[in-house]
Amino acid sequence: MKKFILILSFLIILTLAFAGNYRINGMGGAGLALINDIKTVTYNPSLMGNLKSTNLRVLGVDYTMNKNMLDLVQQLSDDATVTRLINSIKGDLSKGEDSSDEDIGEDLTYLLKNYSLYLNNDSFMDMELNSGLVFNFKIVQIGIGANTNINALMNFDTANLAVDTFNVNAKTKTGVALSTGLQFLRVGIGIYDEAALGYNIEQGTSVTDIATDIQNNPPKLINTVAGDLSATLQLGAFRMSAVSRNAITSYSKAYSLDNLNNVPINQDIQDMVSKLTINSTNLQNNLDLGVAFVQKGFALSAQIDNFHGFLDRVNNGPTSENLSLVRYLHFGIEKSILPFLTLRAGVNQGYLTFGGDVFLVLGRVGFAYYGSEAGMIAGDQIRQNFEVHADVLF
Repeated sequence: MKKFILILSFLIILTLAFAGNYRINGMGGAGLALINDIKTVTYNPSLMGNLKSTNLRVLGVDYTMNKNMLDLVQQLSDDATVTRLINSIKGDLSKGEDSSDEDIGEDLTYLLKNYSLYLNNDSFMDMELNSGLVFNFKIVQIGIGANTNINALMNFDTANLAVDTFNVNAKTKTGVALSTGLQFLRVGIGIYDEAALGYNIEQGTSVTDIATDIQNNPPKLINTVAGDLSATLQLGAFRMSAVSRNAITSYSKAYSLDNLNNVPINQDIQDMVSKLTINSTNLQNNLDLGVAFVQKGFALSAQIDNFHGFLDRVNNGPTSENLSLVRYLHFGIEKSILPFLTLRAGVNQGYLTFGGDVFLVLGRVGFAYYGSEAGMIAGDQIRQNFEVHADVLF
């Protein structure tokens, strides 16, 4: 139990930040026209004009874990056998040794047999880090920012000692953004370097073959330089934002993890920047739309992800690769009930969400509960996520 308390305390400390996704997640994920912090640099540059003259975030962290993962972490932290296995692996690594495939297979088999209650269901975690700096010169806004997202989704077939779902992904988006325009219409552009690392184990893989699978197909780092175009129309309390993801693109390059120190990554990035071009296909196909009505103490918002895919689904009906219409849709509402209390609710991909925050003397504590869809149709593979956030005001 002590280990669990330590782990939970560490996660709470991580959430000490200036602002967070908990607000948007509590509002059904409808944040494209509503986001009002440093994340605008990498999310919607045309909204930088709504920020203060100088905006700095050294590090903001949001941590999300579904209940199944939280329960699993608690059980693992109290398991002496699991602690012994972790210490054994640590010892091998510190000596420059590798655990054998047989040892890893035995360890995984033990976990699957003893934690089938949790491992048969989705275990999901997501951590996002944001930092950046924005200068608002009224007519022109300049920003630099970085966004890192790490997430994992696991689900095992414990009856057959095999993998059902095992996805681990990490992505870092770093770059510069520029926006300009008048109060009623602003346009923005962001150029970013995106480094992505992902590993997916094929469904049905035996747990005893996982180590061999990783050795034979090691993950690679994929680096790309790309740019987003955005625009926001703002008439009084009404806003409408459009963001075209990767409308500006260059080529991508893959790197083997065991040889990163010996490759000219900086030179490759410079070459990618010099070859940036407008991608007319992405300009149309990767378009997100959002609307919001914002007044003091009240906000109402809606968002459509991948507007091209949404229209295709409306015009042509469901297909095997595009079954559910509601997976594109997000709606949210926010209301300040008291000077120190704000409540939120929404619908995210067909699932209800809610959240809120309380302003204290020296800071704020917030939370969000939201469901999201991991499958192809509404109600297929729901993820129930809980997010806790705290920030200290100076």
